[in-house]
Order: sequence, then structure tokens, then C-alpha cells
Amino acid sequence: MPNDSDAEAEAVELVLDQPTAAEMVREARRRYGTGGAIVAALGLGIDEAVLGRAKRDSGSVVVDAPGEPGDVDRDGLLIDVDDQRAVHSQPLERRAPLPAAKRRRARRPAQ
Repeated sequence: MPNDSDAEAEAVELVLDQPTAAEMVREARRRYGTGGAIVAALGLGIDEAVLGRAKRDSGSVVVDAPGEPGDVDRDGLLIDVDDQRAVHSQPLERRAPLPAAKRRRARRPAQ
């Protein structure tokens, strides 16, 4: 019975053996010509659009901060550049909320 490290190594090897989209299109062009490359690229594009290939996860950055964050919309923004300089940005003026969109009725066909 293989141990877990052997199974992980085999899984990594299988993932590395999968051809990229460019390699698949190149192989289709080599085997079937330009038409084959077009069909392969079209199929890969539809596959990506429908199934949504997983993007690379670059990880998330988590930083602990002392206290709660301030309300930038109400208080503005104050940044200490160094011991002698600070930058202060005033909050923006409050704007009235946008009105609800008018519902348009479908036009009836002329009879």
C-alpha cells in the first residue's frame, strides 16, 4: 500500500503533465492545420467561459490592526508621513441617493 507522500507526488506529477491551452492549440494546428487550431481555440474558450477555469490563488493578506478602522466617509483620512509631516483629506460631501429606475412597459405590437 503506497504511503501518502507517494500519492501526493503522483498527483503533482499528473497536474504537471496536463498541457496548457497554448500547447493544445499548437498540437491541433500541427495535426489538423489552421482550421483545427481555430476549432481547438474555440472549444477552449467555451470551456473557460462555461466552466470558469480556476484562477491562480495568490493567497490573501491578513494584517492585525489595533482597534477598529475609522469611518473615512465621515471623518476623512489622516496619514502620518513622518514625524514632521501629515496628510489630511477632508471627507466628501454627502450626496442624495439615486432615485429608483423607472420601469418601462414593453410595447405592444401594432394590430
